Amino acid sequence: MQTQAASVRAIAAMILGVLSFLCFGFITGIPAIILAVFELKAIKRGEAPAKGDSIAKTGLTMGIIGTSLSLLMLILGMALLWLGISLTTGDALQDLLMRI
Repeated sequence: MQTQAASVRAIAAMILGVLSFLCFGFITGIPAIILAVFELKAIKRGEAPAKGDSIAKTGLTMGIIGTSLSLLMLILGMALLWLGISLTTGDALQDLLMRI
């Protein structure tokens, strides 16, 4: 009897999920989530090998974490940028408005 290995889709989801967590954020995180969800549905229907279940779940988890962290950092960066601009340009903006 021959055992089936995990599918390429499950392995790709895991690789993309790990990459999203390490360095690429939502760029690879969103595809990891999509691939993992499709793979888990295929496993439930019996269309994909069951060995890919834990690999797809790992890809899904890492994709969610990587995407969440990158979006959180993006929002934080934008907030800090806005705060920095408003703090540093407040006096300059007032001077400009006073001259008009």
